Amino acid sequence: MEQVLGPLQESIDHNARKNMVNVTRDCVLEGAVTAFSRQRFNPCAKLDVHFSGESAIDAGGPSREFFRLVLGELARSPLFWGSD
Repeated sequence: MEQVLGPLQESIDHNARKNMVNVTRDCVLEGAVTAFSRQRFNPCAKLDVHFSGESAIDAGGPSREFFRLVLGELARSPLFWGSD
């Protein structure tokens, strides 16, 4: 896993402007798609995640929660279902 995550971590531009991601917990997957589809989205920049109606500064916790929720929704979606 380190062989995969190491190069990804090295590609993060810590000096780039953060990607602002504003989502609601009810529509986190749709919010992710919207944020990642923006023309100015920089895949090498860090995220700054804000959940609607919540007041938290993203020092890592909201981003981790965002990815946990997005991956959970993806796992439950029919995206990865094969035919029987």
